[in-house]
Amino acid sequence: MNNFFKMSLVAAAVALSGTATAGTFTGNNSVASKVTANESAVVFSTEGFAKVTGTALQAGPVINYKLGAAYITGDELILTLGGAGTDSKTVLPTTIMVDTAEFNLISSTATVIKYRVVAGAAKAGSVFTIPQQKKTLADLSDSSKSGLVISATNLMGLTITPTATKNNGTDSHDLYVAGSAGKDNIFAIQTTQLGSVATKNVAVSTKLNAVIDGSTTSASKKFIGDLTDTVSYTYTAPSMMPTTALLGKNDGVNDLTAAATQIEQKVVLLTSSDLSTAGQYAVKSAVTGATVVAAATGFTVTYPKGSSIVGDTLTITPKSPATTLDIPATTFTLDLDEVTSGVELADALAAGAWTTQGVDTVEIPYMPYGTGLSQVVYATNKSASDVEVSAKATDEAGTVYNLGVIGTANASSVTKLSTDLKNGLAAKGFTDGKVAIVLTFRGNGNDVATGKIQVQSGYNANASDRGFVSNTSNGSN
Repeated sequence: MNNFFKMSLVAAAVALSGTATAGTFTGNNSVASKVTANESAVVFSTEGFAKVTGTALQAGPVINYKLGAAYITGDELILTLGGAGTDSKTVLPTTIMVDTAEFNLISSTATVIKYRVVAGAAKAGSVFTIPQQKKTLADLSDSSKSGLVISATNLMGLTITPTATKNNGTDSHDLYVAGSAGKDNIFAIQTTQLGSVATKNVAVSTKLNAVIDGSTTSASKKFIGDLTDTVSYTYTAPSMMPTTALLGKNDGVNDLTAAATQIEQKVVLLTSSDLSTAGQYAVKSAVTGATVVAAATGFTVTYPKGSSIVGDTLTITPKSPATTLDIPATTFTLDLDEVTSGVELADALAAGAWTTQGVDTVEIPYMPYGTGLSQVVYATNKSASDVEVSAKATDEAGTVYNLGVIGTANASSVTKLSTDLKNGLAAKGFTDGKVAIVLTFRGNGNDVATGKIQVQSGYNANASDRGFVSNTSNGSN
């Protein structure tokens, strides 16, 4: 062998062995909340994993180790597992190829796995992979399929620490400098399949907003307008990466289809006032089989056990006749829990209020009626609740036309009132002349009292001339 060829071989060996740098586990985050579906980690449903016994065997993660240095013949890579390590059903490949390097399995115990390069070379930055081919319960015992097998107890908190030696058997090689013996690499985690208060999977979509009628001697016995009030909440299952030990599923290793029937959902609608007569309210859930228990503190709805959490609409109706009922002004909050696993999905969500009656009047001093005339009367309700509208008109002769309730000004919208006014006056016998109109708005005291109702008034003459009429909500005193 000539000197030039000898020098080339030495240079190649030096280039491949190089200076040791830090190897890393690729595809494994160091923060559990940042683990994604694309990483080499086993992800479990928290609720499902609780149903798995500690001795139950699980298919372990794929191990992807990014070499921190080049490897040549004789170099060794040792993986040390924390705790009790792997189960005896673990099957390790006898040979793992990385570039042209042939890593042969030299020895293995439950906690220490050793591979040695017997031929070829691997570049720094290349990935050494122990695959996971075990996908079913039968695979766990199949010696022809490679993969780590670990008990449930040992899998959570799994640590793997790599060390390496050069081909002289003593010098350290491919230094691994990550913190605390590899604990900053996530190989198995749990994530909730139900959600939580923190993840905000529950929202109140329709809030209680009934107005208590205090206009008669039978005050506080009923609601204004609708005789019922409703609250609706929605539940959105958390966006989950592919998981194992999922309630209601059989992933091949864990069959938790039967465990799904243990899920029990409960919603509590709490009131800030004493509903000592709670039994005089009929509360109905839209979910078949749900049961309701009334108490002075509010209402508890318990749902049938099943594999999923659902949203719902609760309808509350004061029973009639309610001779002893005294409906209090109160606010409501909503809690949602999964009873079996103790998961709190929502806590003290604002669920609306029952308010005392508020009244506001708007006077339109002049409005003409007759042939060729059309009226423009609109109510803008900027509040969060519907408002009842009644009207009274007085003509030039002093005749009063009490039209009663003519409609509802819907929440957060504009409502046309001119047609209802015209029809109401016609029904009273008035079709031609001029009237002054008083509109009375009754509804949620918090909304009506803050001036959130505005009226736009005017008229058209002969479809060409338009007259603006000011009123007490937009300028007239």
